Amino acid sequence: AALVPQGKEAEFFGFYAISYRFASILGPFVFALITDLTGSARLS
Repeated sequence: AALVPQGKEAEFFGFYAISYRFASILGPFVFALITDLTGSARLS
């Protein structure tokens, strides 16, 4: 609560929601890309 300026809670919550959805797409994509490039899921 101390990190968010007063009156901008909704704006920061919206940013959090968008970044959460972006990360849920980007994470598996990066994992698949590294696995494809290296040929090993262990390095991912």
